[in-house]
Amino acid sequence: MTPHFDLVILIDCWPINKAWLEEEFHNETTQFYERIVHRLSEYDFKNVALASYHRPDDVSGLTSTGITATSSVILDNVQSCNHGNDLKIKYCENMVEVFREFPEVCHSGINSNNTPNSVNILICGQSFQVCTHWRPLGFINWIHQDQRVFTHPDLVWQPGQEAIDQYALKDDPFIQWNELLSGSFASWSVGTGNDYIESPCFWADSLKWDNANEHPPKASAYRRET
Repeated sequence: MTPHFDLVILIDCWPINKAWLEEEFHNETTQFYERIVHRLSEYDFKNVALASYHRPDDVSGLTSTGITATSSVILDNVQSCNHGNDLKIKYCENMVEVFREFPEVCHSGINSNNTPNSVNILICGQSFQVCTHWRPLGFINWIHQDQRVFTHPDLVWQPGQEAIDQYALKDDPFIQWNELLSGSFASWSVGTGNDYIESPCFWADSLKWDNANEHPPKASAYRRET
């Protein structure tokens, strides 16, 4: 079965026509956005939160309503396996805005243990280990809220570097990532159960430090040495 996600978040997928981005990473960024579109087309989802945050050194790229724009490469082509391009897409900077814009996602009900069900959140974007982790809608804040967080190597990237692979996720100094293996609890939570997933995404099992008593570890090189 196709994995189902309650919410997809796109972090800092800025338009490629921004001068600083076009000059340095135009082709690589286009390829990354195309990977996002292709990978998302294999998943079931309805709700998409655009979380492109404003760069202090950039005075362009705002929409007429003052919102930081997201790349048209994604917006013009994104679709899900079950809903096609009939998606609910909203700009959100923080969790309060997510709760307001997507109430159907947040009211996930009570499970058999009489505790709130977690929301399955798929996060995409750049830069890996920085904005994808520490933005208000990044991995770490959702993990703090006990939500189930997922990603895939095709869905995250560090500008100026090669494409992310599974080892970059496994070597993440901040988060313990596990593959979405058939038959696992996480696999059942997104509806795939015992079905084989050809290119499995990863789910965040835990943080790699004691958040209550320790400072976060220093980020190492995001890719292993080869």
